Amino acid sequence: MKPPLWIINSALLAIFAACLYVVLLLQPKTPQANSLTPKPILNQAGTITPVNLKSIYEDDIFKTHIASSVNDNILDQNIQIPVAPEYQEPQAETSTVPVFLDPLPITMTGIMTFGNEEYNRVIIRDQRDQIERSYQVGDDLEDAQILRILPNKVLIIRANSQQETLFLREQDVIADLDSIEPDWKNLIIHNAENCYTIKTKEFVDYIKNLGNLIDQLNLITAYKAGVSTGVKIGNKTINPLVKQLGLQNDDIITQINGISIANTSDRIQAYNLVVDPNTTLVTVQLLREQIPVTINYTLDFDLPILITNNASDVAAHIAKQQANFEMINDKIKTQDRNNIANFKNKISQSVSG
Repeated sequence: MKPPLWIINSALLAIFAACLYVVLLLQPKTPQANSLTPKPILNQAGTITPVNLKSIYEDDIFKTHIASSVNDNILDQNIQIPVAPEYQEPQAETSTVPVFLDPLPITMTGIMTFGNEEYNRVIIRDQRDQIERSYQVGDDLEDAQILRILPNKVLIIRANSQQETLFLREQDVIADLDSIEPDWKNLIIHNAENCYTIKTKEFVDYIKNLGNLIDQLNLITAYKAGVSTGVKIGNKTINPLVKQLGLQNDDIITQINGISIANTSDRIQAYNLVVDPNTTLVTVQLLREQIPVTINYTLDFDLPILITNNASDVAAHIAKQQANFEMINDKIKTQDRNNIANFKNKISQSVSG
């Protein structure tokens, strides 16, 4: 039997009333806000005591401050103000001639390299007591410090920032001097527009063969519609030699002394003509931004500049290098096969064990 509906409603109403009573009973009372305006200070007679604002700045909290009787705003008339110094012209710096230290009395007798420059060692003999000692990068050597240890030379820096290079062999000194960029302005003289004179004897001391010249000028074959038209000055950082010869990057050389250099046979013919001792004038025709330009070079030399069989020497050198490369490649392949076989043997032994 279902209870009457009025009983359920009455129960819910009673619960609501109880909850409302509890909420109202437990609600905290909000305190009454006080005024922010302070009440005036009253003395015993009930009158307001005036506040002396000056005492706030002159006295301290304990009334112990004694105000100074001297007026700080009045300057002492006896104070002497210093006079500004007279203007003086700045002295020009005197140029001093650098003083170089004498070379150390040492001799380098050996270098040990280990693939990492930090581990390299150099053996140096002191010429005074003939004692050999081993050094590494960063070690002190009398008044010097070792900067780098290379396979054929050692760089040191002295106490006056003077840098010196010690070479292991005499041929290393010669090779290092050859790598120094020459002063092309003294070897190639600009006479007039597109006219130059080349001191051939000194020039070939730096450019010894055709391959070296091709590398210096960064020559590459130029094509037009898939057909070779000549050689092009490579587009890279401007080489001092290229600039001194009156050439520019992207110039396309089409003829030398009237001989086209579109193919290899013509280039060999032009090369043989240039190295002929009887040739004193070389005329180079080129295209610069599709504009024809002619440059004349006068050769000033007493001896033949290059041997005529240079091309065969270059081919022999390339064949020799290729043979060495193939031999090294075969050794690498053999070593790889041996390593694989040893690895397989180790695996089989570990499995059988």
